[in-house]
Amino acid sequence: MRGAVHFKRFDEDDELTKIAVLTESTAINLLLKGRADLVIAVEDTADHAMSVLNQPANKLVKMRYRFNDIIYGYLALSKQFSATPLAQQVDALIKTMAATGQLNTLIAPYELPPLNEQALSF
Repeated sequence: MRGAVHFKRFDEDDELTKIAVLTESTAINLLLKGRADLVIAVEDTADHAMSVLNQPANKLVKMRYRFNDIIYGYLALSKQFSATPLAQQVDALIKTMAATGQLNTLIAPYELPPLNEQALSF
């Protein structure tokens, strides 16, 4: 993924040809079309990308490597915007949606882990 950091040895390896993409769907498409040999992706989101592309997951061979930390997405605001009343409203709305379970419903199609207190501490 464009801008992703993996681990030092991989990130600094200039013998590999790495293609940064914006979405897992793009990466999977490159793999399926034979334009890439390997895709590094979060398994759940790669599986979701396969379903979006209407491709059976068994077209991929998954390697046994596992990284067990939970990975969350982030909402980033500029410092200038974060001090505005609108940003405070967005913050309150997100907290309310989290408390009522609406955020978990929204992320369910992406097969991401459910949100918890740690994920919502902002």
